[in-house]
Amino acid sequence: MERKRFNFADGAKIYLFAVACILGVQLVLSFILALFNAEWILKIDWVSILLSLLIQIVLVSVTVVYCKKMNTRFEYGTSATKPLGYVIPIAAAAVCFICFILSSVAFDLLLGIFNYESGGGIEMESLPAKILGVIVTVICAPIGEELVFRGALLSGLKQRYKAPAAIVLSGLAFSLMHMNPEQTVYQFILGCVCAYFTLQSGSLLPAIITHGVSNLIACLTEIIVPLGEAVDKVIYALIDIPWLFAVLTVVLLAVGLVALFFLGKLLAKQKNESAEKQKDFAAVPPRVSFDGEVPSSSAVALHEAESNKKMGRVMYVLAISVTAVVWLATFAIAVLTGNGLIRL
Repeated sequence: MERKRFNFADGAKIYLFAVACILGVQLVLSFILALFNAEWILKIDWVSILLSLLIQIVLVSVTVVYCKKMNTRFEYGTSATKPLGYVIPIAAAAVCFICFILSSVAFDLLLGIFNYESGGGIEMESLPAKILGVIVTVICAPIGEELVFRGALLSGLKQRYKAPAAIVLSGLAFSLMHMNPEQTVYQFILGCVCAYFTLQSGSLLPAIITHGVSNLIACLTEIIVPLGEAVDKVIYALIDIPWLFAVLTVVLLAVGLVALFFLGKLLAKQKNESAEKQKDFAAVPPRVSFDGEVPSSSAVALHEAESNKKMGRVMYVLAISVTAVVWLATFAIAVLTGNGLIRL
């Protein structure tokens, strides 16, 4: 059977299904824990990490099952690259951490104006938690999330929008999917970088590596206490000098964006033959002939392409709206808690 061309609607559906499944899993787990009065189990660090692994399994399952059922696949696979193509993403992850950490901190300070009380990240205090934490955040999360947001969603967005818009929409979806206010800025930038690298390389590998190394750096600051304390010390010292903090935030943001732009251009030159010859399953609507007439078969294909675009737009807006609502709810609850208006 001939494989169906992947389109914008396909990418948006996978995105929506992934969001729905994630929220569904979280709701079911919350109900079960509440039913058996077992919320205490979430305080065990390695258990929380295992639950986050479940989310990644859901992301991969949704993508694979949909593509298999619909007999299609998204454009971007895991084509290999030249050796330098593996080094560039590692350098990009370092650039992201160095150049965008102050932007993330600045957003946290903005949230602090509203007395936003952070829910905290994944704790990795015990040895099992540290081992599982590295496996899940450095290997599993990049694979699962990149399959959905750069593999499926970006493949679809590219058929509907120009590259800059597709990159931003992919990054926005990725950021809101985490539904964690304090991570919003950094995740948005990282999502855009991964989307840009995917477009430049024609492969998911650079995005997976960039994502994985970025998470590894975050893990190391958590696991290696002196390293984390050193980073915090520098940040707090800069915060104590507001003008210097503001200047460095803007300068590092600009330097980071420029550096990543050129790293992406360099990455585009690292494609090997398999990436260059990778078959494109993007749906391209037929062109209207010069006399203004469209053959009947082409007219049907054109109508179908337009329908897919409309459906994709609806699915994308619905999915991103759901995550935005959850983001706002998380923010509101944290603010109310921080202001002492409610207690959890």
